[in-house]
Amino acid sequence: MKNLTENAKKFLAKKPLLIGVVMGYKFYEHPELGDETDLKVLTLDGRLVSSGYYDLPSTHEMMGISF
Repeated sequence: MKNLTENAKKFLAKKPLLIGVVMGYKFYEHPELGDETDLKVLTLDGRLVSSGYYDLPSTHEMMGISF
């Protein structure tokens, strides 16, 4: 993975729960809001973004998605 953004570093410092990895993308539950918000995804280039998914997506669901 490339360098993490500052936002990603701050998020990971809170020790979020890793839900799973799909196609190299790491999906985390928000450390404070839990399942009240969508999963956060650590992208291949080190950014942290909202995934829009509340459950771990399948590989099929990830086809054609770019974060």
